[in-house]
Amino acid sequence: MQTKALKIFIFIITIILGISFLCLNIYGLFGNTLPWELDYTNLQNLNLSLNNEYLHSSTRLLITVIFTFLYYMFLSPSSFIENIFVPFFLFFSILTEYPTTEKILLDKYMLVFGINTGTGIYLTGIFMSAFSIIGYGLFYQNHEKTAIWRYAILSIILSITLSVILPKSPVKLVFNDPKILILTSAIYFIAALYCIIHITTFTPGLHTVKQGFMLLLTLNIYLKTAFFGSITDIISTIILFISTTTAFIVFKTNNSTL
Repeated sequence: MQTKALKIFIFIITIILGISFLCLNIYGLFGNTLPWELDYTNLQNLNLSLNNEYLHSSTRLLITVIFTFLYYMFLSPSSFIENIFVPFFLFFSILTEYPTTEKILLDKYMLVFGINTGTGIYLTGIFMSAFSIIGYGLFYQNHEKTAIWRYAILSIILSITLSVILPKSPVKLVFNDPKILILTSAIYFIAALYCIIHITTFTPGLHTVKQGFMLLLTLNIYLKTAFFGSITDIISTIILFISTTTAFIVFKTNNSTL
């Protein structure tokens, strides 16, 4: 029951945060008017680059929110604690969309905390997304409740600690710092390696699909953060859409859980 309650809590805050970021990004996409009060003649005056950035981030947020609903309704397995890592990933992956959302918060004077705090939130999302994928691979089909709780708690503590002690810079310039780029690359390499090990050692089947799905999620987060740019932004959006859509169809068709 404790684990089930935790998953429900994470589900609620994931949906709230995802929809909040999504609404802010849509607001930024269409300027000073609310989405249901659009004056489409003003769209031509929007900066194309920023417009695309809001669009891609909004698309990823929408996909994540929808997949979160589908996951909890159809793909969520038992309340065992080893199944907490997908909910963790879905929540913290939303935090990695913060840089785009911060632009509208700054533009409309709605940012209630300092820029350094925002950078810390962003980095926490990046690190915890990777640690969640590592945890998924590390404790795949493993019921060691104490070890899993310990790993989950230590991951959160380590992510927050790193986000505090690492040099601060505006979120869009975070990966200009070689130390942050190397550290992040190392953590995401480990996450990808766990997925690859499972893919190559398991007999081909749904287990392979699950690990392939986690590998694509790893690639999605890493591309859109460490190599921020219009091309990688598009690629990460496509990867997220294809991976989540395929995963839902495959697992739902086979009455399997993720």
